[in-house]
Amino acid sequence: MAITLRQTDQTGATNKGASLTFAELDANFVDLLTTKLSPLQLVGDSGDVTLGQAQQAGRLVVSGGTNITTAMTEDSAGNATLTITNDTDLQGITDVVAGTGIAVSEPDSAGALTVTNSFASLVADTSPQLGGALDINSNNITGTGSVNITGTVTAQSALNAQTGTTYTTVIGDASKLVTLTNGSAITLTIPPNSAVAYAVGTKLDFAQLGAGQVTFAQGSGVTINSTPTKKIRAQYGGATCIKTATNVWLLVGDLAAS
Repeated sequence: MAITLRQTDQTGATNKGASLTFAELDANFVDLLTTKLSPLQLVGDSGDVTLGQAQQAGRLVVSGGTNITTAMTEDSAGNATLTITNDTDLQGITDVVAGTGIAVSEPDSAGALTVTNSFASLVADTSPQLGGALDINSNNITGTGSVNITGTVTAQSALNAQTGTTYTTVIGDASKLVTLTNGSAITLTIPPNSAVAYAVGTKLDFAQLGAGQVTFAQGSGVTINSTPTKKIRAQYGGATCIKTATNVWLLVGDLAAS
């Protein structure tokens, strides 16, 4: 059955273009009552409210799940209220299970939990994972082993700017760029392992930024292997010292011929 209109076009209705008969008017109301104005009946775990009185058909059932109950009420003005109640202290969470190295307290009066990590260090966790970026807070990551990374690794060297004519490297120079700037000749000394215990494999990077030529000197008991000399060739040249044994270093880079 379709609604018949007198002079108006509307989707789903017929425009007669003339006055409606009583039968057509009656048919419009019947159509509204039977197909257009179905009531909405709300049913809770307790309480049942019907919205609209046109037709007693069609129900919207709001049922509670595990530890959830619903209640439907109606006031004197016909307004319906749906109340959903959580029957647990943890808003739907019925059980919290602690994993390895994790302790979970009983809920307090406000329903709050305390989760404690009992690991003394990451050594106890054989497969730790990060949920975001790792900030080492100006500290170092040290150890022996392999680093396997899929993606891009961006490394930035810290600088140690030296402006004197002599300098002996320190433990903090490992993986840094030591810049040497002076108009006069500069002596750069690699100390013995007894004074500064660099790990074997440590790299020390150097750059001659001034006119004064940099010459590498061997501390007591230290051997620096290089060719052809132990001098940086010219201003803006660079070199790297690599520790290959306890007191043995390899010097490579832009070295002078003589």
